[in-house]
Amino acid sequence: MADEVFGFNEETPEGKDFNYIIATKETALQSDILYKDFTVGKWEDGSPYFEVTVQDKSGKTCTGRYSLPKAQPTKKNDDPKGKILAILKNFTTKVLGDKVKMEGNSLEDLFTKTAVAIKAKAGWDKINLTAIFIHDDKGFTKLRKFSPIVELTSDKEAVAKLQLAPFELDSFTTKIPSQETTTEAAPAGTDIF
Repeated sequence: MADEVFGFNEETPEGKDFNYIIATKETALQSDILYKDFTVGKWEDGSPYFEVTVQDKSGKTCTGRYSLPKAQPTKKNDDPKGKILAILKNFTTKVLGDKVKMEGNSLEDLFTKTAVAIKAKAGWDKINLTAIFIHDDKGFTKLRKFSPIVELTSDKEAVAKLQLAPFELDSFTTKIPSQETTTEAAPAGTDIF
């Protein structure tokens, strides 16, 4: 077995441009957002998810993944199936209109049919949207976790209803660097970022 060779030259990039949408509590609501992609995937446990990728006018992107929760709802009136259907409808009606109907033989089938139907409509990726962005538990910007998430920017009445939810339903996690300092070198093999 040959030893693996490592190296770089003048053509090796030193890094990549940060090309992701940034949002804070103050900039959570953003206009001039376009759909970029809709995909269907599976979590490690095999359950399906629906992934939406959007981009702003400068080409920066953001995603949101939507699926049924792995745990049973803790609240009596919590309806996870209704929530995922509301999310799908919110994304779909912006392209296919308010009277669109979608059905599938399974959740994965519904996700697939929804993605295919949206992407089959000419101009689906040119529709100007206003979207709500939040942070995940690691502080990364993501699309909101519940509907409504997007509205047509031209529909001023619907856009006016897009607001951050109270009681931390829409979260903004700020990563704060550790206040601890040390002068010791990191142990060999330790990644420092």
